[in-house]
Amino acid sequence: MKKRVLLELVCLLFIFAVNVFAKGEVSAPISLTASDGTGLQMTGMQVSCVVDGITAFTEIKMKFFNPENRVREGRFSILLSPEASISRFAMKIDDYWQEGEIV
Repeated sequence: MKKRVLLELVCLLFIFAVNVFAKGEVSAPISLTASDGTGLQMTGMQVSCVVDGITAFTEIKMKFFNPENRVREGRFSILLSPEASISRFAMKIDDYWQEGEIV
């Protein structure tokens, strides 16, 4: 029970930290940069966390705004703790999911 509460607290602290970073108070741990080097504005974020024993699965859904009338390639980056790992990246375009790759 204590581990579950601790992991839920960690998830809540992550959400708080992302909000602080998004306000520009410190460098952002999450960013999307266009191929021309300009940053794209995040317009929405939804975070959900499921705790199972000593493991926490966190899903982050983000929306970014493209101010141009063309498709732009972007490079997504996120800072993770040393114990964390990525299981999937995907981007939804209309009703189609485009899988991302880790480089």
